[in-house]
Parts: sequence; C-alpha cells; structure tokens
Amino acid sequence: MMGIRAKLTLFTSTLVIIIATLSCLFFLIHVKRQQEEALNNFGMSLVLLLAQDSEVKYAMTYTQPAFLDTPIKRIRALDREEEIGYLRVSNIQTTLVEEKAPWINIDMKEIPIQKGAENQDALFTSRILACSQKAFYDFSIAVIEKTTFSEEAFASQVFEEISEKKGQHTLGYIQIGLSLHKLSKRIHRIIWKSVIPLGAIIISGGISISIFLTRYLISPLKQMANVTLDIAKGDLTHTVNVQSQDEIGQLSVNFNKMTSSLKKSYDDLKQEISERRRAEELLAFRVKIEAFIAAISTNFINLASSEVDAGINRALKQIGEFSDADRSYVFLNSGEEKMMDNTHEWCAKGIQPQKERLKGVFVEQFPWGIEKLKRFETIHVPRVNDLPDHASAERELQQSQGVQSCVIVPMIYGGSLVGLLGFDSVRREKTWTNEDIGMLQIVAEIFVNALEHKRMEEALRVSEGKYRMLLENLPQRIFYKDKNLQYVSCNETYARDLKIRADEIQGKTDYDFFPAVLAEKYRSDDKRIMRLEKAEEIEEKYISNGQELTVHTVKTPIKNEKGSVIGVLGIFWDITEKIALQMGAMRSRHLASVGELAAGVAHEINNPITGIINCAQILVNKSAKGTREEDIGNRIVKEGKRIADIVKSLLFFARPSDRKEQKFAAHVLEIMSDTLVLIGSQLKKDNIQLVLHLSRELPMISAHHQQIQQVFLNVISNARYALNSKYPGKHENKMLEIRGETTTIDNCPYVKVIFHDKGIGIPADILDKVTNPFFSTKPRGMGTGLGLSICHSIINNHGGKLLIDSVEKEFTNVTVVLPLG
Repeated sequence: MMGIRAKLTLFTSTLVIIIATLSCLFFLIHVKRQQEEALNNFGMSLVLLLAQDSEVKYAMTYTQPAFLDTPIKRIRALDREEEIGYLRVSNIQTTLVEEKAPWINIDMKEIPIQKGAENQDALFTSRILACSQKAFYDFSIAVIEKTTFSEEAFASQVFEEISEKKGQHTLGYIQIGLSLHKLSKRIHRIIWKSVIPLGAIIISGGISISIFLTRYLISPLKQMANVTLDIAKGDLTHTVNVQSQDEIGQLSVNFNKMTSSLKKSYDDLKQEISERRRAEELLAFRVKIEAFIAAISTNFINLASSEVDAGINRALKQIGEFSDADRSYVFLNSGEEKMMDNTHEWCAKGIQPQKERLKGVFVEQFPWGIEKLKRFETIHVPRVNDLPDHASAERELQQSQGVQSCVIVPMIYGGSLVGLLGFDSVRREKTWTNEDIGMLQIVAEIFVNALEHKRMEEALRVSEGKYRMLLENLPQRIFYKDKNLQYVSCNETYARDLKIRADEIQGKTDYDFFPAVLAEKYRSDDKRIMRLEKAEEIEEKYISNGQELTVHTVKTPIKNEKGSVIGVLGIFWDITEKIALQMGAMRSRHLASVGELAAGVAHEINNPITGIINCAQILVNKSAKGTREEDIGNRIVKEGKRIADIVKSLLFFARPSDRKEQKFAAHVLEIMSDTLVLIGSQLKKDNIQLVLHLSRELPMISAHHQQIQQVFLNVISNARYALNSKYPGKHENKMLEIRGETTTIDNCPYVKVIFHDKGIGIPADILDKVTNPFFSTKPRGMGTGLGLSICHSIINNHGGKLLIDSVEKEFTNVTVVLPLG
C-alpha cells in the first residue's frame, strides 16, 4: 500500500513536471515565433531590395536578363544561411530569371507564379509543394515604375487634379522562396541547448524541494500512524511527541487526547462486549434451532404420504444428533388408545435399539407418565434414578434400557393425545434446556401433522379407489366440464372413444374432438343447462371411431357449497342399436300395413285396370295415326300400366314369399356388369363418369340374381338423378364411384358394395325416412317412393343390410352388405 509521503511526493513531483513541461513549451513557442518573424523579415527585405534596384527595372523594361546578374549576386551574398530555395524574376511578357538552390530537388514548374501587390507591400505566403513535400515561405512583389512629372504636372498632382495611379505602371514581378530547413535546425539547436536543460533544472529543483517539504510535513504523521497501529493492536498507552505549535502540532495534541478518551471507552466497551457475546451466543443457538426446525418442516411440506415414515426416521436422526441424544423415538396410540406402539426409532452408534420389544405397550402400566402426557405436559427427567416412588414403573422401564436422562413430549391432534416423542441419554446424564424442549415440541407438532396427513390421504385413496373402480367399470361415458366448458375429467370409457388417456382431457374443449357443428351444439346445450340450473335428458348424435352413433345423454349442473353453478356433469350411452330396432319395427309395421292394404285392394284394382288398359288399346287401334284420340288412348294405356306396376310392387310387400326364385352362388361383378348393360349408355349420355373398383377376387355371394340387379339398378338410378340435379352439364365431380370389399360383422364374412356420388345429397332430417314406403325426395310424378323400400326388403330377405350415409349438397354413400354364399 502506498504511504501518504509517497503519494504527496508523487503529487508534487508530477505538478513540478507539468509546470516545467508547460514552461519549456511556452519558451519553445516564443523562440519559434521569433525565428519565423526573422525569416519573414529577411524574405520581405530581399524582395523589396530587388524591386527597388534600377538594374532590375531596366532588365524588366527591355527584357534583358543580363542586367539581373549583379542584383541577384548581391541577394545571394546576403543569404549567408543558404535559405533561398528558389528565385523567379519576370516581366509582363515572360520570365527573365528562374533559379533554384542546387540542394533542392524540385521542378520550378510546380511553383505557381505569384504576382506581387502594386502598392509595394510584399505578399507573404507559406505553401507545401505537392511533389516533394518541401515547405517554403514564398514572397512576391510587383515592380512599379513611376512617371517623372513636370512642375505643372507635379502641381496638379499635389492639388489632386491628376490621380497618382496615372503616373505609374507595373514592370514585372519578383518571387523568392525561403526554405525552412535552416529554421528547423536552429529550433532543434535551441531545444537541445536551452529548452531541455531549462526543463531538467526546473524538474530536479522542484522534486528536491517537494522531497524536503514532504519529509518535514509527513514525519509527525508517520509517528501518529505508528501510534495508531499500536492502538489497533490494543496498546492505548503510547502518545505522539509534539514537535511544533503549528497545525500539525495541534493535531498531535488532539490525537493524544483522543487516545486517552479511547482507552476509557475501550475498557467500558470490553465489559459490554462480554455481556453481549453471551446474549449473541444464546441468540445464535435459537437461530440455529429455528433454521433446523425450518429445514425439517420444509422436508415434510411436499413429502408424499408413502414417504412420511422415512421422513420421520430421518428427522429423528437429525434431531438426536443436534441435541446430542443417544436414542430418539416415536410412540403412537393403538387399540382404541389403550396401547402404544414404538413405531419409529433412531439410535446412536453403540446404543441398543428397543423398538421391537416395545410393541403393544399398555398405557395403564405407566399411570404417572400417561397422566402428565394427557395434561399435555412435557416430562423432563435429568436423572432417572431421582424419579419418585409413584413413578416406579417408569423408572424401572428406563433403567432396564440403561437410560440415565430423558425428555418426553406429548403429540397432540384435535385436543387428544395421539402419541409421544422421546429422547434418551444413555451414556451420561443430560439436562435439556428450555430452548431444546421448545424445539422438541415443535418437532412433535410437525410429526403429528405429517402422520395425520398420511392417514387422511390413505383413507382418501381407499375411498377414491372404490369410486374410481366403480366409475371405470361402467359402460356409460361420463365427463365433467367447468363453467368455461373446458373438460376437467372423464372416465376411461369416454377417453377410449376420444383416443386419449383420461388424464389428458383436462383443459380440452369439444372443438378438440368433434366437428365444429356438433361441438357448437354440445356447448349450446351445456350453456342452457347451466343457465336454467336444471338437469336434461337429450338424444343426440355422437361420433366414435369415425362412426356416427345415437346416444342418450343426461346432463346436470354442478353447484358449489354456495349454490353457484361451477360446471356440468354428463353421462351418456349408445342407443343406436335400440333406435335401429325401433326403426326396423316401425318399418315392419309400415310394410305390414302396406301388405294388408295391397292384399285387400290388389285384386280389386287389377281387374278394372286391365279392362281400362284393354279398352284404351282398342281405342288406340281404331284411331287414326297422329290424331288426338290416339294420343289420349296411349296416355290411358301408359298410366294404366303405371297403376299396374304400383299394384305389382304392393303385392311384393304383401306376399314376398310368393316369389319362387331360388338363390344361387353369384359374383358381384357379374351382377353389376348385367346392371350396367341396362343403364350404362344412359350414364354416358348424361356425361357421368363411372369409376368401378370391383375385383374378381371378391368371394361369391348367395343371391337372387334378378333381385340384386334390381337393387343395383335402383341405387344407380337414384345416383344418376342426384348428379344430374346438381350438375346439369359436364363437370369433373359428376362421377359415380362403385367399389367392393370384404368385411366381417359379428364374426361372419360379408361382401360390401359401396355406391358413392357427389350429388345433391339427402337432408339430415329425412335421412332415416328414405326407405319408408311411398316416401320420395323426387318431385311429384318422377317417383313412386317404393324403390328404396323394395331394395331394403330385398336385402333383408338376403340376410344383408342396406346402409345410407349422406350430407346435403355434399355426397351420398349407399352401402349394400350381402353375406357370402
């Protein structure tokens, strides 16, 4: 560390060096300025001398350079320092003389010609030549010839009648350049001979003076610093010698007074510190206890219930080592508080464990200790042999374990004694302080809370396990949404439908799993239920594994303890098969009704309609071609045959078993080929593209060839009508795709034929009605409404299924499922 003397010496020396440097700098600038002025005066004198020389004027007047030799020699003689670098004399027309010093390597063409002022004042300039970077002081002047006047002219000039300028004119110009090399040498010589020695003298003298002054000023301070060092070591008897009566001497006197006062204060402080140290030691011990308790408490905050026992064992070890005990243990009530078990124990090295032999201890054997614990008192026994006679049972138990001192803290929960926390000292007698006992009481409370938390979690886990097992084994789908309609939880059955785990549904919404239209419908129902605060039963659509199902849903609002709605609980189950059975039964009733109607009226209609057709045919035969009578007859025959066809179709429902066609093994591709022979040309005419994916590898089916052909023909006709309705002309989407594939239903093999078109589709509200008798989506007069009904009956008679899936204005899928032969 740098001392104050060195600092002061360094500071004054630096100041002296700065002053010396500035002085030398100012001296150098002054000398340089004098030298430059001298050079300037020399240059001006030279050009003026030449300008006033009559020979120079004569040479300029008559352009005779020879007259310049003598004036130039006189000028050269004056240049003792060889400072003239170049010289140029010129008249108005041309340059008469142009010379340069032999030691200067420049081209005179690089030096511009300067014209001097006509008032005989020299023009002084300083320039640096671009080619050689040599510096010159350039002087130029104009040479003026004044006219000689007569006495009359002179008198007129005196009276300003003739301008002075009219009596003079310019003969030429003189230009001289003085080099700076001699000036630089003189300045360098001054620096080495004057400036540098002057700076050295100032610096050496200043440093010597600063050293002397600092030594005189710092000596008392140094002595004071040494005394201060002794004071720092605890010696307050030394004083500073007073050597003068100035400020430093007064400082020494004051310092001695301060030392005397400090010694007295130090003695008082020493006493106070000893007392404070004892208090701080006690406070530090309390802080250590608090930190220890905080660490144990923190360990138990996030401890899982399965780790509570291990956590208590670790804490017993930490507390035992901290309090210098030999054994620490926990007893808990068992058997309706009539017994206690030693559940947790820690023993120091070399101490015999007692846990296994202290199971099922009857509390009534130790009335003195149990009575104290039930009053929530801490039992502190510094010396076991000093226990009273009415605590003989407790004394004998402790002595049998070799315990010399012990402390036992009650463990209390809910105003009842649930156990005890004890610490034994086996190897020596020990007295626990109030701080120790307070720490143990806090630890006992931590243990109780942890054990109670464990008990409650285990009870909750058992209860939750029962309800979870019941919930997960229900076939119904169950879910719970919060008031923002975000999923909170669901059972495994519902999660499997959504292809997620049950714990992944939290935070999701219906938009994450269902189409936007269906999700919006679900959310609208949920909002209505929460707003009305009433449970509802709803039959709605539901999508599972890409298949649309019909489900029966029960939704009920969930309320908190304040009665506010906080969400929706829903449960639903699949009723698609039930609905299908109901629809099948309804369709069967419809068909039975049609059959009964057909059976009752078929024969009554057939006879008169046959007569009508025959009579109309006679009318046609007897009418002339192209007459109105012939047209009316043909129309009667046409409509009569239409009535006959309807009656024939009705008879199919009335007596389907009357049809005697036998079932034969057939290939779907062959039946489709026969069907396309009938309607293929019509499809081409309507610009309908046919895409056929029917492989010959498909297995054979057992079917009535004509009946299945009638089904295919009817389905293709409906598709043709839908495509023509949507695309009257040619279009890339005007396409009918037919594909076949095998499938398995209820472990039975089937062949599935799918007809797909992108026509007008079927509205969702009538999709379940299209197979009903006399129901048609076509305009009046274009369909009887019996086509799909007959197809449905035919497929049912073959043991198959007719499935229709459609989205209005998008597409229609008709699937014919037939069993194998």
